[in-house]
Amino acid sequence: MSQTTDDPLNMVLTGAELDVLYKLGKHGGQEDGGLPSKNGMAGLISKGLAYKDHAPNLTGHCNFITEAGMALYESITEAATAADL
Repeated sequence: MSQTTDDPLNMVLTGAELDVLYKLGKHGGQEDGGLPSKNGMAGLISKGLAYKDHAPNLTGHCNFITEAGMALYESITEAATAADL
């Protein structure tokens, strides 16, 4: 169940969206083939958490995380680390 809100830290993401968020947050820009889910990427784009750059001079990495997406990724990973302590 997806939910859009103005505050990215309060968004509800699907499993596919979380998979892509983790991939982009941890490994940076990815080609389409490097993404775990095309639907997850589309969901993140619609929520303003990721974007595609179709610049012809790019060789490869055309899917990126936005600042809001990185803030959410860091929030999630920090919470997970704190829970492990």
